[in-house]
Amino acid sequence: MLIISPSLTLTHRLKVSAGNVTEKPDDHPLAKWCARDFRLGTWQLVLFMNPETTLSIVMDAAPYATLVERLREFLPDYFVNLGWDDVRSTLGPILASGVEYRKNTDRSNTGLMNRTIGDL
Repeated sequence: MLIISPSLTLTHRLKVSAGNVTEKPDDHPLAKWCARDFRLGTWQLVLFMNPETTLSIVMDAAPYATLVERLREFLPDYFVNLGWDDVRSTLGPILASGVEYRKNTDRSNTGLMNRTIGDL
């Protein structure tokens, strides 16, 4: 299952609720992503950051209704381009099993995302 921890503004734009859920031992490290929306000039973008690796992805936010689906389609190709050949057999079932929204409780991740956005 893909786990997304959106910021408060992104939660409102996606029209979802993110509840407090404790970490589960069977969560795959690359299935967890923190997300924050921001503006860069006139562009509306979303920064996705993996809390385990701090690997970051910036995507166009619009349309918000398809944002999560676009991320699910993008991730396997992204990891293949990074050299992970068996990504489809490893992450494929995880990405196909749905999405869970969780509240981001790691303040250091939030700070790192804010700093990354500031550097853009």
